[in-house]
Amino acid sequence: MPNDGLSTFNFAEGVLAQVAASGRTTTLACRDFTGLQGNDSEPLVEALIVPVMFEDKCLSILVLAGTRRFEPREVAFVESLRVQLGVAQHNLLLYVDSKRLANELHLRNIEIAQKNLQLEDVSRTKSEFVANMSHELRTPLNAVLGFTGTLLMRLPGPLTNDQDKQLRTIQSSARHLLSLINDLLDVEKIESGKMAVHLERVVLQSVIRDVFDTLQPQAAQKGLEFRMSLPQVDIALDTDRRALSQILLNLLNNAIKFTETGHVAVRLSRRRTGGFGTVELIVSDTGIGIAPERQTLLFQPFTQLDAGANRRFDGTGLGLYLSRRLAVMIGAELQCKSTYGKGSIFTLALPAPK
Repeated sequence: MPNDGLSTFNFAEGVLAQVAASGRTTTLACRDFTGLQGNDSEPLVEALIVPVMFEDKCLSILVLAGTRRFEPREVAFVESLRVQLGVAQHNLLLYVDSKRLANELHLRNIEIAQKNLQLEDVSRTKSEFVANMSHELRTPLNAVLGFTGTLLMRLPGPLTNDQDKQLRTIQSSARHLLSLINDLLDVEKIESGKMAVHLERVVLQSVIRDVFDTLQPQAAQKGLEFRMSLPQVDIALDTDRRALSQILLNLLNNAIKFTETGHVAVRLSRRRTGGFGTVELIVSDTGIGIAPERQTLLFQPFTQLDAGANRRFDGTGLGLYLSRRLAVMIGAELQCKSTYGKGSIFTLALPAPK
């Protein structure tokens, strides 16, 4: 081919496009070309235009020009070559693409590694900040709770009704803040992988009684019937006692908080299905229930059960989120069924030997 390439052939308009679209080899008489001579100065007689195909797609076009007409065997030979040329060109394109993708992947891996280092640094800084702030905040809050408790016990002297009411408001607010700080610290520990599971032999009835006794005054203060139903035979599992207590505390505390009248109950039962056993801790209430549109968000962080401008109940919105994360850590499953306006049932299912 001359240095000026295909322009010398002076193809009729649309010839190459037609060949590419049809996928069929075409011959053209050299009268369609102008001023093109062979190496021996003999005039060119015929051109062979061959589409190089792969899977019905034209990748390129091979143009051969001769000083005589192409014989059928020569056309057949070129036809056989174009299949191999198509495969070779396709493989070359794949190779080029793979090199490009490999280079992009390498650059992306470098970016990801840099981002990971930045995230690790941010995470470490955040963890240190949360830990330091929680310590700095919990110390004065515990002092406030201690002094408030002393005053409410009338140890320094009698109180008026207004003073008693104001001190109880301070005490309630301090407990709320302390609960928020503790929840945030637990979330940070779980998400950073710093909260470890400590397995020990735990009698479930013992855990339930401890939590029940802790929250009984709170239920009595609201005039609620507080029920506990436990099997007479002890049920013991290898689990994390602190995590289990925290889950049950969160569930019962929520039940009491969102129940104005009626009862809050906790029940322990064992189920067997085939060769598998399950122990269920069931917390039920006759409270406000959960609206259907909020049930899908129930275990998301900072989600309030009574979200809206007219909220009546305080809370961090982290209790149920923490409970499910803790449940996953100890191999349990936490589910909820609720009817809006009638109450809720939370079930913590733990795997147990048959």
